[in-house]
Order: sequence, then C-alpha cells, then structure tokens
Amino acid sequence: MGLMLLSRSTICIVFFLVIIMLADLIFLNSLILSGWMKNTTANVHMDTSPTPKNVQAQPLEVTSLCPSSCLEEIAKVASASTQILSTEQAPAPVVSLPVRTAPTISFIPLGTGSTTNNEWTDVAGAEAWIDTNDYGAKLSVYFEAGIRVSPNGEITARLYNVTDKHPVWNSEVRTSSGQSITVQSERIQFDSGKKLYRVQLQSTLQYPASLDAARIRIEQR
Repeated sequence: MGLMLLSRSTICIVFFLVIIMLADLIFLNSLILSGWMKNTTANVHMDTSPTPKNVQAQPLEVTSLCPSSCLEEIAKVASASTQILSTEQAPAPVVSLPVRTAPTISFIPLGTGSTTNNEWTDVAGAEAWIDTNDYGAKLSVYFEAGIRVSPNGEITARLYNVTDKHPVWNSEVRTSSGQSITVQSERIQFDSGKKLYRVQLQSTLQYPASLDAARIRIEQR
C-alpha cells in the first residue's frame, strides 16, 4: 500500500515538471518567433522603400536670371570700378618747390654828428655815394641810426638825396630817449643811377641831439 502511494506521488511530480518544461519551451518559442517576425517586417519595409532615381543637375543659364540689359549694366559698373582703382593707385605727382635762399646783407656806414637846430640840418661827413647799377633788381633798403636827445625834446634823422635835392621818402627815424638807441626806418627806395646821400638832423626843442652812428642796410635776393 505504501509503495503504491509513493509511486503515485512520484508520477504526479514528474508530470508537473514536464508541464512546466513544456510551458517554458512554448514561452521561449513565442519570444523567438516574435523577434523573427519583427526583423522580417523591418527588412520587408527596408526592401520595399522606393529606390531614388538618379537626377542629373541641369546647368543654370545666366540669361534666364539676368537679361542682356542687366549684363550690360554689370559690365559698366565693373569697368568703372576698375578705372577708380587704377586712378587711386596712380602715384602722386612730384611738385618741385622753389628754393628760397637767405638774402645777402651789406651795410654802408655814414658817420656821426650832432645839432641843436629845429630845422633840418646837414651832418657834415655823414654821407655816401650809392649807384643802383651796382646791385640787383631785388633790393630791400633801410636807413638805421643810433640817436639821442637830452634833456628834453625829440630828435629826428633822415636821408637826403643831395644829387637830386630832395629827401629820401620814408627814411625818417626819431626818438625822445636820452640814451642812444638804434632805430630802423621803413623800407626805402633809391633813385636810379649814382647819387650822393647825406644824413640830416632836427631837434624839436633845440636841445643837443646826437647822431652816434648811421648806416644804410641793403638786402639782396
């Protein structure tokens, strides 16, 4: 009796294990089959996708986008740009400036003297002969005198053309200083040719007026 119960229990256990193994096999087969179906479907989709056709690029004609009038305008603009660039790159012209030389300065001494006269008075010995032919055309001439008067009044000095008997215009210089100072006249002009020029003095209040030095300044260019 005991043996029969044992055999039946064993059979039940074996049967139960077989059922479990069959269930596992069925489950595994279903997983494998579903994966295979997915791969097959994907391959089918990939294979059934349309094959792209070879498309040949067609050359784009410029005239279709820009007519002949447009092309002419572009050519004009390009030509003008080329001319502007060539003009900007041209070297600047070289300008020669005249060279200015320093003037040659010379002096003609005239002498000294004094007066108390309120009229124009010749200063004996304060004179010189000047010939304009000895100098060039571009001259700047000035009369310079070191003069003083004491204790009051004013002293005036000028050049006088003894040959033509008239004063040299714009040659007057003056001061009221008791100390000797050198005064320069405005620019003067000599008469043409060889002339004798002499210094004249004048003391306004008849106080002693002295000419300590006198000369003619000549600048030549």
